[in-house]
Amino acid sequence: IGMLFTDENYRRQGYAAVVVRGAVCDIRSKSRKSDDANIDRERMISYIVDSNDASKTLYSKLGWRRVADADWVGFASRQSKH
Repeated sequence: IGMLFTDENYRRQGYAAVVVRGAVCDIRSKSRKSDDANIDRERMISYIVDSNDASKTLYSKLGWRRVADADWVGFASRQSKH
């Protein structure tokens, strides 16, 4: 699951939980139809910045558990001057 952002006016109303649950259902449904033997149909991973306490709380309340810690480096391409 990638980035999830809730507008400040709609936070703490359960919308993010609905989106995560919906995404999980959709991913599981689509993976069951796949012939790809490399797909883990039961386990999903969401990467969260360690300082994002709101997201960590959300996923914990939804039954997810922390399984790893990692340092990440982001790269972006330079805008072309042409």
